[in-house]
Amino acid sequence: MRVSYDGSLASLRAALEARGWQVQEGPGVLRIRRGGGAAAPAPSPTPQNTATPAAK
Repeated sequence: MRVSYDGSLASLRAALEARGWQVQEGPGVLRIRRGGGAAAPAPSPTPQNTATPAAK
């Protein structure tokens, strides 16, 4: 797969590793794999409905 990223490889690598991915860096390329043995990264939280019903 090919992706485009407007930033340094080092910052992309750090962001991916912070989310649990295993990353190997080569000349101008990153190899990305799921983290070994650890649980998958947690999904983003779903917004809570905090609205209160209108009083009658």
